[in-house]
Amino acid sequence: MEQTSQELNIILTLFPSYESWLTFKDSSENQEIIDSLVFYAKTEGVLREGTREELDALIRCLSRGTRVEPDNLPLNFSDLLERRKEFLGLQVSVRTWVRRVNDLLDKYGLSFPRISNTMLTRLKREAADTVYKQNVLRSIAFWLGHERPQMVPSWNYEVLRKLCETGAAPGYRLYTHGIRIGFALYGRGDVVDHEVVGWLKKTLKEYLENSKDPYLHGRRVRGHDITTLYVDFPREGEADHPSAYRYCLRSAISLAHQVAVRWSLSPYYSEKRFLSIGLAGGDFSTIDSQLLPILNVRIPGDPVIRLTDFIRQCLLINDVRVILCEYPQEVTLFNGETLFVWWVYAFWNTIYFDFIPDLLTDPILGTSEEAHIKLNSLLFCPDQLERRKANAVTTFLRFPSNSLLGQEIAKTLYFRRKFWEALEVMRIVVGLNPNDPTARTFRMVLYRHLALMASSWEAANPMIRFALQEARYVEDHCKHLGEDFYCEYAGTYLTRAILALRFSRRGEQREREFLQEKVFESLHHAALLYNKGRAASPSGIRSTFLLHMTIILRAILRDNPFIITDSSRRVLGRRSLVRKVSGEVMRQGGFIRDDIPGVDPDRFAEDRMIINFELHDGAVALEASRPTTYFCHAVALWDFSVIRRVATARRVHKILTEARRIAATLAKKDICVFSYTRICEEMLPVSEFIEHIDRAINLIETRVGEALKVGSDDLIIPEEEGYEPLLMTLNFYEERDYRTEKMQEDLRWGTG
Repeated sequence: MEQTSQELNIILTLFPSYESWLTFKDSSENQEIIDSLVFYAKTEGVLREGTREELDALIRCLSRGTRVEPDNLPLNFSDLLERRKEFLGLQVSVRTWVRRVNDLLDKYGLSFPRISNTMLTRLKREAADTVYKQNVLRSIAFWLGHERPQMVPSWNYEVLRKLCETGAAPGYRLYTHGIRIGFALYGRGDVVDHEVVGWLKKTLKEYLENSKDPYLHGRRVRGHDITTLYVDFPREGEADHPSAYRYCLRSAISLAHQVAVRWSLSPYYSEKRFLSIGLAGGDFSTIDSQLLPILNVRIPGDPVIRLTDFIRQCLLINDVRVILCEYPQEVTLFNGETLFVWWVYAFWNTIYFDFIPDLLTDPILGTSEEAHIKLNSLLFCPDQLERRKANAVTTFLRFPSNSLLGQEIAKTLYFRRKFWEALEVMRIVVGLNPNDPTARTFRMVLYRHLALMASSWEAANPMIRFALQEARYVEDHCKHLGEDFYCEYAGTYLTRAILALRFSRRGEQREREFLQEKVFESLHHAALLYNKGRAASPSGIRSTFLLHMTIILRAILRDNPFIITDSSRRVLGRRSLVRKVSGEVMRQGGFIRDDIPGVDPDRFAEDRMIINFELHDGAVALEASRPTTYFCHAVALWDFSVIRRVATARRVHKILTEARRIAATLAKKDICVFSYTRICEEMLPVSEFIEHIDRAINLIETRVGEALKVGSDDLIIPEEEGYEPLLMTLNFYEERDYRTEKMQEDLRWGTG
């Protein structure tokens, strides 16, 4: 193969010296990147055999040349971005440039980390002193080599790294504002010694170093005194309002959630030691005057995670899914100032907060047959408890008042489709706190999933009734009925509609009239409850999407009722009908606006969808939920849009591909994907979810054709007359039963 000078220069831009390559090659974090780089080099004709050894020899040879420094350099990385037109020839915003760099990496299949605006902010302020930051600079270096060949090899990775080491530009506000999260250990009968504090510091460092969140990666743990540690999270920009704290807040609250549960699992946890976690925001120079009092204050019930009034505002405005106490506790400071202390009452942890790594690897919660037998013996035969080794479940049974640990154990079982076992754990949680809305809602979800596993309407309907009884208990006895409760409540009716539709298509004639009535009755109830959820939320993103999907499904079934009774008919919709119904819903929600001069209403609607997606995705730290967040965004752009353009199709194709990539990473963890690919919420094995996404990608490629690759962004995709498949209904099919042998083989576990 012929080697071109540009591809060679790109390799030299990434590794301007053989020493930098050796350092890169020796890191265990870079092995996947190296494989993708070898594949790229072979594909582009730089390597003949496509081996690591060949790449090593090439870099050794290239690095022997004379190095040329750029004639003119910016002051630092911040100055480079500020003067990007002068140095990089960029006429676009940083956000647009970031998107172009990431698109280029996607195009060539390179595994270098994708750039985020958050990480660029950090590189303005910090040295590139972690592997992740250094690889972000290599992502930029690849863009330089590909898009600015005239600048290389004088501009390369080493030059970019040197710019980060020179610090912030004069006058740049370095670490002045953000969120500080504190961790304080107190002895209440047991000693808090160096060993206990050492465990806390090690746990914080390990989580920060191993996290995939670029905003967490590389954060430093500092000590205030012997038993108090803290971590700082600078806000993303210079704007002085709560929305500027979105990403640093998500990272801080995720860290608080992780440490609170890990402390419960540690050998040092006891009723005679207490861990207090506090979050305060604002100016770092004065923040301790608020953080230390909220760490020290005694609050009835000993809530672990406490907040200042400002952090509470940030949580509400940025749609972070936690439930806070109803009324704060007042604390008088030494200067007479009054401080309001709020605390986290519960987490909507099931689909928003990440797994606890220790629970994923605990053998008792594993997926083997042996683990399944032992877990059931432990949960349902308590007389054998003393003969069991210590594990997460025995720890919870020793301290059952720790409801957060119980819910995290149940969540791990839920994502491994052990619904009966999860219900038993939640029975204990609810028994001690019967009015916890998150625990009750989780039980409702578990019953709903058991209904989906049923082989007949007679078997499924009792489980749906149990789920609805949980929902009615929450309405009657619990406070804090937010959007997620109403979405799950509505989701129970949506599941009942899907079950009625499924069994009607399979059933005998005498059953079909009854089930057809259940389909429309259930969709009606679901729509009413999704509307309640939208009213209960400051953003209403999740409820608005699910309401939209429910209304479209109802319209399709009314337009073609034979779908309900004939299993040979696919769930297709007339494009003209879907466009009409969707347009009405989007106008009611303010997505389509005709009253803004000079603004295309359809483009305005698409921009609103993208903003909502980014806001919601920013609130999701659980990797097993994010693929469906991407899929739902694709549904919104493709199924709900009144006019489809090639640019829209390209974005849909890209985010479906990203959903597939994220889902594939979950296979090693033996967990399922939280999925809406068959309209209602399900736990799907990774292989089946990927199969659904592949079908969706194929639909886009077939429908758009060659225009997906070569068409103009503004080209409107011509509509086809008659019925067409939608992404939201594409995977509702009857070729194989819900509980197939293949699914059971993939899962390798039972569910009771």
